[in-house]
Amino acid sequence: MKVIQELEKYIRMNPNLLNNAEKNELRRLLMDYIKAPTEKVKDLLLEFFVYAGLVPSSDDEFLKYIKEHYPPEMFPKVLEVASGKVCNLGQLLKKNGYNVTSIDPNIRIASNDPRVKGIKLLKRKFTPDFSVMPYDIIVGQNACPVAGTLLRINKKPIVFTICDAPETDGKLDIGINIKSKEEFIKELEKRNGFVRQVGDLTIVDNSRTLEINDVPHNENELGD
Repeated sequence: MKVIQELEKYIRMNPNLLNNAEKNELRRLLMDYIKAPTEKVKDLLLEFFVYAGLVPSSDDEFLKYIKEHYPPEMFPKVLEVASGKVCNLGQLLKKNGYNVTSIDPNIRIASNDPRVKGIKLLKRKFTPDFSVMPYDIIVGQNACPVAGTLLRINKKPIVFTICDAPETDGKLDIGINIKSKEEFIKELEKRNGFVRQVGDLTIVDNSRTLEINDVPHNENELGD
């Protein structure tokens, strides 16, 4: 089948993306899907489907929101947190005129890969001691694990999306146990995160509590 050939091409063209166990798991997931298609596609299989153009990328929808509210002419220097293995959102931002730095301990794409040419890659965790002074805006797709750290930044635009089941992520940095997405949203709102639903995306944006135009872009540290 053509989709199986596409998968093998995907594996060949992304040698740093998957280890051997993940390659075999992805092949199994695809065969299971072929036998019994499901409406919800997740994780490794979803990454492949987006790459192959079989399902739309939520990164495209998020990019549209970022460009509309934070255009590159006004917010050129972007820090992308929770970048993922290949910095998909970072790639899109770069193509659309932003100066991008991507940070994530799980980055696997090689720095010399043409897809990330011009993007500064930082293979490390985004922690409270990381200086965000050089950046005009901080963004993240599915950035639940660093939501608490993000919302401590109180002098620059912070825009990120959260997943549908944050309670399954055991690494949330907000200091309390979360039992549902609704509970997570309420906690983020308490911490000055304005939450809005845009299509399929749940976006947290501090624009309601930030006087952006009154703050020079180069004067920021994580808040106390």
